[in-house]
Amino acid sequence: MECSPGISRPYALPKIRHGSTTTRTNNCFHWVAFAAELSIQLAVFALFASAYPDGYRSLLWLTGGVQGWNSNPEERIYFYANHKTPPEIPWIWTQRSTDANLATATVAVIVCLAKGLLIYLHQSRYFVVAFYDVSLAALWILCISNQSSGDYSSPAHPSPRPWYLVKSCKSVEGPGAKGCTMAQASFAISVLVL
Repeated sequence: MECSPGISRPYALPKIRHGSTTTRTNNCFHWVAFAAELSIQLAVFALFASAYPDGYRSLLWLTGGVQGWNSNPEERIYFYANHKTPPEIPWIWTQRSTDANLATATVAVIVCLAKGLLIYLHQSRYFVVAFYDVSLAALWILCISNQSSGDYSSPAHPSPRPWYLVKSCKSVEGPGAKGCTMAQASFAISVLVL
């Protein structure tokens, strides 16, 4: 049984003998696993692309600040008005955090496509795939730790985790609820990918 993507090749595939059965190096399991991995990677990419450049990050920060769950971005105006240096913006609410998440998802899609190409060319070696997987695991661990980093910039409202990972999205109304759902989905699927 052959399970290739349907592209004919002018050469014959090499056969490998294992005991009494003959199998082709290109089996269905590789393609099914590749299709599943690619679909998950594309879903992650779509979620992070929808958040770029500021799809819901500032809205979540403001919603949490108004509710008293984390620092309030509107309080920064008082620092500027009083000629004081405002505290540094927490990593979770920065543009660099959004950029890092999207970059991780982009690299994951590219690596997944490269793995698919290696499968198609029958060059998929375990050590190469293991190297890709370990490298991606390190990137996803960083991505997850960035998504779950705290906000300690306001002494009155310290937040060890973003409020949308601790509280239900039903506790807010309006556009903050949609942003909360998207952020929770992004975090959940990032953990799934890892």
